[in-house]
Amino acid sequence: MLLGAHESVAGGAATAIERGRADGCQAIQIFARPSAQWRAKPFSPEEVSQFRSEHASVGWPVLSHASYLINLCAVDPVLLDKSRLAMEDELVRAEELGLDYVVVHPEHLNRMLKDANTFTRTTKFIDMSTPSWGITS
Repeated sequence: MLLGAHESVAGGAATAIERGRADGCQAIQIFARPSAQWRAKPFSPEEVSQFRSEHASVGWPVLSHASYLINLCAVDPVLLDKSRLAMEDELVRAEELGLDYVVVHPEHLNRMLKDANTFTRTTKFIDMSTPSWGITS
């Protein structure tokens, strides 16, 4: 079992690796985009390069926790569209940084379990969004 922590990316994504190292982590989780905002500033090429270099130097997994705003089970079409766009961005940002995993809460799990259409829409979206990564629902 690996033990880690949710580390801050304040000062740049690579600082999370430094913090994890200082905390004795064997894995870390970060927010690759703001946890409570729909929009995210793009990573600079320098930030991506520095993060990838730091990540390679430690050799342990780094996970991204998707924004808390994302609701892939939303019934409201506006919220669902925003959620899908934000999730696509989460996956692109994770790929840019070379992250190992992305954690997302689909929200309204009870609705998803009770309503086969909601479950099917959510898994279909994930499958459509991630073919190049080999991710399936």
